[in-house]
Amino acid sequence: IEGYVSPVFTTSNRSDFWPPSPHFIGSAESQRRSGAPDDAQTGVIESPEFRLNASQYAFYVSGGSDRNKTYVAVVDANSGEELLRLTGSDSNRLETQLVDLSKHGGRQVRIRIVDRAKDPWGHINFGGLSAQ
Repeated sequence: IEGYVSPVFTTSNRSDFWPPSPHFIGSAESQRRSGAPDDAQTGVIESPEFRLNASQYAFYVSGGSDRNKTYVAVVDANSGEELLRLTGSDSNRLETQLVDLSKHGGRQVRIRIVDRAKDPWGHINFGGLSAQ
């Protein structure tokens, strides 16, 4: 919804990502010929809306740890209210973060992936989520 992240989905293996599936979102995985990461890319993208039907979800997140500039958020699709914010831990390995969303059950939400950083670890990786 803002900026430019290209490509949105990647199958990059330049680092030890350990994604749960071959495709994941990596905001530094540019289409540059060098294949080098590009922390200068910034952007915000959102998923289509969906209903929270489970009480607990596993999120697969890595990348930068700046809660203000590089994060994955769960956002109420109607009000825009941010319900949850997750960051990486300055590592590219997609770690499983278990989250209790039971108090938001039944809400229509979107996943918002935010990269507003250009410095080292100025990127976010998102490997998806799954109901637990």
